[in-house]
Amino acid sequence: MVMYARIAVVTCTERAIGFRLMHMYRCALRSQMQLSMALPKSQRNREREAKMEIENDIIELLKETLKYSIVETKVPRERRVFVWLEKEALKPALRLLKDEYNITFISTISGVDLENEIELLYHLVYEGSVSISLRVKVPKKDLVIPTITDILPGAMLYEREVHEMFGVFFEGHPNLSLLILPENWPDGVYPLRKKSSIDESQELTNDGR
Repeated sequence: MVMYARIAVVTCTERAIGFRLMHMYRCALRSQMQLSMALPKSQRNREREAKMEIENDIIELLKETLKYSIVETKVPRERRVFVWLEKEALKPALRLLKDEYNITFISTISGVDLENEIELLYHLVYEGSVSISLRVKVPKKDLVIPTITDILPGAMLYEREVHEMFGVFFEGHPNLSLLILPENWPDGVYPLRKKSSIDESQELTNDGR
């Protein structure tokens, strides 16, 4: 009984210490947040910019090297970068990022139908924490853009998917055969376009093929 009583006392003491430490931590965290909010807005902006040094460095490198081929840049928050560029500058930009920052991982390629153009977003990752999206527009009257598989082999399947879903032709790609759609899918029907040929796809389904 004495031993159990001692254990109970120790346990209660440890709990009390734990609660006290947690309270001190929360108070310190609250004070830090209040101190941060009390700083002038200009100083908070400077601290935010300092934290985003790598994001700004990437943008400056692209601007200095590719100049007018960079249409627009945006850093909405830490570890997020958007770069709009001419499609002719896409491969030079990728080579630059690969050579200077060893960016070799592409997470996906997504597309957006903009009526007269298809916008492609190449999503890259730097050191597992900074997401970089290179955005290019390809006119529908000439839906051709060079493949990037010679720079980033991981784009192989992503380009095939975009090709069959949006109709973009990736020049130089070794194999643009269907990846997701069935083999009897009709030519010229692209499921992720806003004005895809619904009648043709319905006819295919109704025929049961």
